[in-house]
Amino acid sequence: MADNTRSVNAAAGRRYVYGELINPGADEIAHERYSRQRQGITQIERVLRGEEVPRNVAAMRAALKAGGAPEPRRGPGFQLRVEPGFVVGHDTIDMRARDKVTGRAIYSADVYPPGVLYTKVLRSPFPHAKVTSIDVSRAEAHPGVHAVITYEDAPRSSRLALTGEPAFAGDPVAAVAAESEGIAEEAVNLIEVQYQELPFVLSPQDALRPGAPLVRSGLETNAARDPQFTYERGDAAQGFAEADLTVEVSVETSYEQHVAMEPHNAVAVWDDDYLTLYTSNQWPHGIANSVSGELEMPLSKVRVLAGDTGGGWGDKTGRHGYHIGAAGEKDRAARALRAEPQGHLRGGGAQLPAFRDGAARAQERRQHHGARGHLVRPVGRLRPALQQRRLGGGDPDVQEPERERERVQCHHEHCGHLAAAGGRGALRELLTENLANRAAEAVNLDPVEFRLRNIETELDQVDDLPYSSNGLRESIEHGAELFDWANRWQGWQRQRSLDGPQRGVGMMCFECNKGSASPPMTAIVQIQADDSVVVNTGAADIGGGQRTTWSMIVAETLGVPLDRVRIEAMDSHAGPDALGIFGSRGTKSVGTGMLHAAMDARAKLLQGSPPRGRRTSRTSTSARASFTASATPRTKSSR
Repeated sequence: MADNTRSVNAAAGRRYVYGELINPGADEIAHERYSRQRQGITQIERVLRGEEVPRNVAAMRAALKAGGAPEPRRGPGFQLRVEPGFVVGHDTIDMRARDKVTGRAIYSADVYPPGVLYTKVLRSPFPHAKVTSIDVSRAEAHPGVHAVITYEDAPRSSRLALTGEPAFAGDPVAAVAAESEGIAEEAVNLIEVQYQELPFVLSPQDALRPGAPLVRSGLETNAARDPQFTYERGDAAQGFAEADLTVEVSVETSYEQHVAMEPHNAVAVWDDDYLTLYTSNQWPHGIANSVSGELEMPLSKVRVLAGDTGGGWGDKTGRHGYHIGAAGEKDRAARALRAEPQGHLRGGGAQLPAFRDGAARAQERRQHHGARGHLVRPVGRLRPALQQRRLGGGDPDVQEPERERERVQCHHEHCGHLAAAGGRGALRELLTENLANRAAEAVNLDPVEFRLRNIETELDQVDDLPYSSNGLRESIEHGAELFDWANRWQGWQRQRSLDGPQRGVGMMCFECNKGSASPPMTAIVQIQADDSVVVNTGAADIGGGQRTTWSMIVAETLGVPLDRVRIEAMDSHAGPDALGIFGSRGTKSVGTGMLHAAMDARAKLLQGSPPRGRRTSRTSTSARASFTASATPRTKSSR
């Protein structure tokens, strides 16, 4: 474990621990290094060690005010209104809508090159086993079969395309490429495999117990990090000792499943030693980087394309085994369709000490997240929960540490990202809201009143920075008014008959600060000789209207009608790396790149434009803008 994984700031009473990955592969090491920088882990550690001084927020606000920036406004009835522009602010139909509803939209699942081969995969029926023998001779001899590969042929990486030690029921061990899906299916059934069944563990809690079966041989532990993620602030023990009572909650979420309209798929086409991958994805450059590395090819010879992507919630952000499987047959184009489920198992427990007057002075919680045995995805910064619902009402002596988050490997299927609003926040909100309700009931206090007594709306106690705006109190009060809470809430102690259908009332809060602003923010904007505009990007349109949003930003910046802007389909060789469309960064990050690239193109055009009335027939202007977060406008809040 590196020294910088433990960071302590004694003066502030804070402790932040972000452990090293255990048994990482080359892919995970590279991703981890990138993630620590992008998600601010390294900066947090520098600040906590005293190596970097946080910015002076008060001085920054004073400078902004002196420069004419308005003060943040909030309060009852406050609404932020922005005047509509030339394009932005007007009702707009998704530019891809007509093609999608008429079936003209082309997804990578629709790509069938001439002479394409079809791949099918043989999967293990056991949650944990070791392949003791495998015989593919009958499959290779089957008419119409062009190739059979096993785990012995696949590239050795941490994200295995095929494996000789299946770590969940459905883990692939061999694959067939044939002239039709039917032939490939028949050939897969001809492969003879002998397995040695091994002990397995299915839950994160069991996986961490002493003596638990290791998810795969060669591991020292099932934990993904050492130490696990920990955040502490203040003295929790003191808060618990002083409290009148303590409530405790344990929850397990139901299985969270990605259900994209378009399944995972890849079509690999070889032209001599040049590979083109058509694949439903959220980050083409990330896939190209991984595939080129594992196949030991120059990145310039791996191209990733997608017209439209039929949905993605973080699970299509990187290279999967089927990408390597499709690329395994170099003589013909090959299709690979992944059908195994993908989801998440999450759980945790929390404790909350409370006083009879309804004050909450501390919190401890523990969360665990299950991960597939063959993949240790680096986990980014976990912001301690209760973002605005600070238990303690702003009392500077309140202790509210979030204790630990565990990432554990288990014998179940691949666990990809789930970046949707209800994804990573589901467990956090479930714990938080159950804690608040249990505590309110324990002190016999209206749950709305309990929250109003324990929220903090002035200072973010995690970052120790003032909120630029916060309407939580107003939201709770307004919601209670609309619901007629004062009359409909009848107390915790009212007895109800359990006969027949039951009705009740309740309340909860949910905050979701979405819209990641993270580099790279890139785009290429070309103003053509006839005043039309072409935009190239490496960012994906995953069905959320991203291309329309970006087109509106460019059209508004350049002052041209929306129908004069065309955004080319995602292409890793034509568009710059804009990182992935995940974390809701499509508008805030990629859109910022579009904005600045359009501003650059306009400036270059005006600097070199011909006199009014004259137009050249062959001249166009293009600009490429690549901005880090520091290049975003200074007047924007950093939060």
